[in-house]
Parts: sequence; structure tokens; C-alpha cells
Amino acid sequence: MTILYYDGQIVGATDCELITLTPSIEILEREHPRRRFVSMLAIYAVTIAEGHYPGPYRTADAYDFARCMLMPAGEFLTLAERSDCELAEHFAVPRDQVAAHRGQLIACHGDHGWSHPPLRGPGAL
Repeated sequence: MTILYYDGQIVGATDCELITLTPSIEILEREHPRRRFVSMLAIYAVTIAEGHYPGPYRTADAYDFARCMLMPAGEFLTLAERSDCELAEHFAVPRDQVAAHRGQLIACHGDHGWSHPPLRGPGAL
């Protein structure tokens, strides 16, 4: 069984193909940014349990996976001049994950003179 954490709190668990979300996540509408992100963490855990990705499950790797799946690099880079709030709304993800993804992409692709540098702190790469 893999316990899922988001923002320092338990938000769900997976056991092979079974995904269980905590009531605080389950109650959110399906397109809610937090629920979408947590669901992607769960999908990552299941893909490891099924042997499609090498393990072990690590929360930091799950966050990277979720950001890459929900904010594809090509589209993100095209829109990177937008504010974190605008990008969070566009991709329907938590705003703090936009900042972390921006930091990750800057590390890989350079900053291209973007006016919105990545935030530092929890979740930042």
C-alpha cells in the first residue's frame, strides 16, 4: 500500500489497482485543481505497483510526474510568460505546482527571460 501526501497531509492511498482518496479530496469536484493533482499522484503510484515504472514510489517523483502530465512542457513553455495564477487556471492545477514546474523547466531549458521566476520554498525544485 502506498500512502499519498499532498502539502504535508495524507490525501489518499493506493493498493495496486485500488485508489482511495480522503474525504477532503473526494468531496471536491472532479476538475478541481487539488483533486486532479492528487489523482495524478495516485495514478503514478499504481503504475509503479503494476511494474510500468521502476520503484520505489517517492513523493517527489510523483509530484514531478503529476506536473509533467498535467502541464505538458511544450504547451507550458508556449504560455510561460503568463502569471502563475493564469497558468494554474489554464491547466487546472494548484498554483504552487505551477511555480515548481516553472522552476523545473528553467533548470532543464533555461529561463528564456521569463518575468515570473520560480518561487522558493516547499514544493520548489
